[in-house]
Amino acid sequence: RSHDNLKLYAKFTRLQDGKSYITTSVKGGSISNDVIANKGDKVVVSYKPNKGYVLNSVTVDGVKIDISKYPTSYTFENVDGDHTISVLFKVKLGKATLSGIKTGNGKIQVSWKAVNRAKEYKVYRSTNGKKYTLIGSTKELKYIDGTVKAGTKYYYKVAAYANGSLGAKSAAKNIKAGKALTRAKLTSVVAKNGKVTAKWQKVKGAVSYKLYRSADGGKTYKLVTTTKKTSFTTKNVQNAK
Repeated sequence: RSHDNLKLYAKFTRLQDGKSYITTSVKGGSISNDVIANKGDKVVVSYKPNKGYVLNSVTVDGVKIDISKYPTSYTFENVDGDHTISVLFKVKLGKATLSGIKTGNGKIQVSWKAVNRAKEYKVYRSTNGKKYTLIGSTKELKYIDGTVKAGTKYYYKVAAYANGSLGAKSAAKNIKAGKALTRAKLTSVVAKNGKVTAKWQKVKGAVSYKLYRSADGGKTYKLVTTTKKTSFTTKNVQNAK
């Protein structure tokens, strides 16, 4: 006989055998196995992190406990019922180190050294060196802050981050934001004898200039050179007259 539309309902209950069940779970380390205890037993649950991890939290019967009091184990005294214990270890990240800071064209660039096991980095900024605010995250080893005000001094710190774990913030570095540069203006471009000479006006505050050239009518440009002068001559240019 077919029973395609038949629905079955079942409810399972634990046998009343006088035993108590202590269920354990862990992430990022190891922990004692589940325990079946008799009434009145004392049960010690031990746990330890994997290499490169540190204790983040211990939750007993749904409530987080003070891990400073239970750094490696938790004891269930006079057991008289079921219990659960869940332990979470997090990645141990080193303290970040800022390696450089510079300003230019109305922006500030901060750079730092790589931190082992970091997945990304959090960047913090302050205008008084005391209160810092998170301004961005990046997977690179530098961050460009384009929201600064010229003439204002800014302080920066950075911290490594991975899988919910935040490393210690770096020592701070500070710098006064510079003014945004005005747009460069070409004054002449002369082609002669296989060479092209480009000249442009001096831009106040500029330290150097980057010269770009296009070979497809201005659709795409490639960097030709970086120079501190206000002119540059390229050689061996096809069709130069």
